[in-house]
Amino acid sequence: MPVCCLLCSADEEKPAPAAAKPAAAAAAAAPAAAPAKPAAKKAADSDDDFAMSSEDDEETLEIIRKAQEAKAAKNKNKPAVIAKSSVILFVKPLEAETDMNEVAAKIKREVVMESLQWGDYELIPVAYGIKKLRIICVIEDDKVMLDDLIEAIEALEEVQSVDVDAFNKL
Repeated sequence: MPVCCLLCSADEEKPAPAAAKPAAAAAAAAPAAAPAKPAAKKAADSDDDFAMSSEDDEETLEIIRKAQEAKAAKNKNKPAVIAKSSVILFVKPLEAETDMNEVAAKIKREVVMESLQWGDYELIPVAYGIKKLRIICVIEDDKVMLDDLIEAIEALEEVQSVDVDAFNKL
């Protein structure tokens, strides 16, 4: 038990004379006061350890600047990541008699943009012998806008509309 509790419990069991109470209180207060002085001294010392001068600020800024330069030099040698996407388009014919194989060849031949690569295509039956064209392309996101690509395909005479079936980042 702490000293305070022992003194208090002793006081409760026997009443102490009036002169003894101040002496007991002084004895109980003395051990508690002694540790407080070193703690206050430690707090004052720790404040001095963390006080930064203008030299410390300059050193810290120099270390940060060197770290940023090292990181920039490291990343300078790496090639930039080029964001690409794979797009699957459905191209619907204007008329039922439209030859979609010719439309696919015309799209690959006439719709040419920087960073656009056409892939394979297939014909998918819709109804009554009408087939729609499913064509794949890979685009570079920064250079080819999907809306521009769709408008270029829809500008062809044989095309009614173009829908995006899938858009996947590579």
